Amino acid sequence: MSLDHPLSHLFRRRSSDPAEIVQQKRGRRKRQDDEPPPRALIRCFADFHTIREYDKTDTWEQDVFFYFTKTDEVFWSCTKRPFRRLAGWKGALKRIPDHTIYPRAPKSAHLTIAPEDAVASNPELFHVKRPNLWFYEEHPDLPWRWQLLLAETFVLEALAGSKAQLPAHPNIIRYHGCRVYRGYITAIVLERLEYDLEQYVKEVGSRMIDKQSFLAKLRSAVDYMHSLGLAHNDIKPKNIMVREIPDGPPEPVLVDFGSCAPFGCRVWNGGTPGWYEEDFNTSAKTHDTYSLGKLEEWLDNLETAGSKEES
Repeated sequence: MSLDHPLSHLFRRRSSDPAEIVQQKRGRRKRQDDEPPPRALIRCFADFHTIREYDKTDTWEQDVFFYFTKTDEVFWSCTKRPFRRLAGWKGALKRIPDHTIYPRAPKSAHLTIAPEDAVASNPELFHVKRPNLWFYEEHPDLPWRWQLLLAETFVLEALAGSKAQLPAHPNIIRYHGCRVYRGYITAIVLERLEYDLEQYVKEVGSRMIDKQSFLAKLRSAVDYMHSLGLAHNDIKPKNIMVREIPDGPPEPVLVDFGSCAPFGCRVWNGGTPGWYEEDFNTSAKTHDTYSLGKLEEWLDNLETAGSKEES
């Protein structure tokens, strides 16, 4: 148990959390949901981030669409009938108030600010991770949206070495910092890689992977996390990106720290079915140990399947 970990306070769930009350009060100072959308800046359907929702029979139910400005102001709407013209999408947009999806940037904490000029000039090199907006139309005020972003930001700061005063690990995703606008943390900026491990195996195949080296480097990354008192709690092929090396086998890169927490703290997401031994709601290094064992089995099965195909 590491409940005295410097990040422990980010994972406490209280019905009347003072930080949450302050967040809500500050957000009410300005009625952002009354602000008009920047229609002139929206030029095509590709400018929207769209979530297409289907019912249990796989029949299209509705589209939920979002528009992000350069400073991460978010406008949204949903439609149960397809808009055929761009004007219909533009006219339906409403502003999402910052305080409902973004955490306040703590003034007393160290934050690495992402290099905006570099991100703007080379967007293909960066992945901008914003709050999860699934089911926003049904649950617009869920506090976990901004709480998750705040917790993951501080976990990445710790892993990058700004708090632990240790070098970043080469097999953990490169963290370039966070975005802060209007006093809120609005996004995390990360290295962009093309494939997760599951996609890589489907698109490229598993022959290029040196299993022993791949697993050793992944275990090294997990050991580094554990040395900081943190467990990932959701290791699986989709949370392992593949970095291709010009003169060597591909390497693993651990990503997605939405379930990461100090040992003994409650976790926001309790792992992925099939990749944990039993249901859990607290962070522990044993979850990672079990998942690494499952991953080794998964890679063994790929090797076996590949050998059968060759024969």
